[in-house]
Amino acid sequence: MNRYRHALIATVITLFAFATVTYTSCTKDPCEAFSCQNNGTCSGGNCVCPSQFTGVHCENLATTSVIFKNTSFSSMMIETNGSSKTVAVGDTFSVSGIPGQNLSVYAYTSSFTINGSSVGSSVSWNSVITFPASGSVIQNMDVPSTYFFLKVVNTSTYTITSEQVNGYYSYATIPNNSQTYGMGYYSSSGNPSVILISTSKTWNFNSLTLPNTVNQVITVTAN
Repeated sequence: MNRYRHALIATVITLFAFATVTYTSCTKDPCEAFSCQNNGTCSGGNCVCPSQFTGVHCENLATTSVIFKNTSFSSMMIETNGSSKTVAVGDTFSVSGIPGQNLSVYAYTSSFTINGSSVGSSVSWNSVITFPASGSVIQNMDVPSTYFFLKVVNTSTYTITSEQVNGYYSYATIPNNSQTYGMGYYSSSGNPSVILISTSKTWNFNSLTLPNTVNQVITVTAN
């Protein structure tokens, strides 16, 4: 009787071992036939990619973004990465690239009167931006402190027909409606001065005090 019992136990053990070997041999490593590129590593059948690569097989370069924001007081043309866009005041322009890569940027802005005439100075500058390691970064497009933006409010009984800023004369119709009008950018060097002219009266604003910061602005009021 013991002999049959031992034989039965031996048979069960053999069948269990055989089943274990069979199951193990049929269960394949999910990474066995999976190829990860660019030093990616496989885990559970999925590639774990280095930070600068993405994709199922880490085959694509990862990109991040620089978001340019027009923080000036007039529309701005931004050229970079082989493309350009005119960006309204407060709006943004996004460019994608490789993390750590430098990006050359050219910015240009000029202003116009309510009649559509160009007024003030054209302002342009170059800069170099670096794409962030991940995600996106906002880059404010600030006008350098070598310029200031002029705003005029006319609360008088006259219509302003022209102006002189730093000695430069231009036509600029500003109605007497107490609203604020942007009159463009001007050099901040020396002692900036503004003269507003109507058919009956002239207003002089000499030696304007500027904060000497980027995006600086000054408002004069004719009353």
